[in-house]
Amino acid sequence: MCLTGRVYASDGSVVLSSERTGTTLEAVGSEVAGNLIAKGADDLLASSRRT
Repeated sequence: MCLTGRVYASDGSVVLSSERTGTTLEAVGSEVAGNLIAKGADDLLASSRRT
């Protein structure tokens, strides 16, 4: 299976993306989430909540 995850800034100025392929949903989802967090998705989401 293949999963693509994206996080967008509320104004569209930033797009973070991650794609992984694997055999279990849990592993693929964790890898995509971890990669997005490593790219700054948590900060991006926090800043969009403030606006």
